Amino acid sequence: WALCSSLVPSAYPVLLVNALCCLGATLLFSQANESTLLIGALGSGIGVSSSFPALMTLGPEARIEMTPRRMATLQLSASAGEMLCPFFLGLCFQFRLYHWFGPLSFVQQCA
Repeated sequence: WALCSSLVPSAYPVLLVNALCCLGATLLFSQANESTLLIGALGSGIGVSSSFPALMTLGPEARIEMTPRRMATLQLSASAGEMLCPFFLGLCFQFRLYHWFGPLSFVQQCA
């Protein structure tokens, strides 16, 4: 995001590409094959990687003042998701519940 942010006029197209990449990864998570799970994990990581920096620039772009309280809420929400989602996916791996990856990732994207 740091390299391409000056080339993109708004953060909305970046968020759209990120959402499409994560949605494609969710479709791969619905498969029970381990190789498609790996490709889905890579796609999900690529899709999520620039979402937080794009969201940080979205507030000032919409002329919303980023107060310390709003920044803290955004940061805590992102941190909670970064802690809980890998934990639940790890539980699914531990019990070999590969068929839960698709629905779990879909719920994660909706949240």
